[in-house]
Amino acid sequence: MSLPISTPPNSIAYATGKVTTKQMALVGVIVGMFSLALTYLILFTAGEKIL
Repeated sequence: MSLPISTPPNSIAYATGKVTTKQMALVGVIVGMFSLALTYLILFTAGEKIL
């Protein structure tokens, strides 16, 4: 998700020249870490309810 070629909207944003690869990578890493933490939290919570 953090690279310009990963999705068409990213490619369009990158093609404008107003967004650098470094900026996209930074936001991608932040979003990736947040989603990973959220996934673990959801799985941990769901596992507690099942057991």
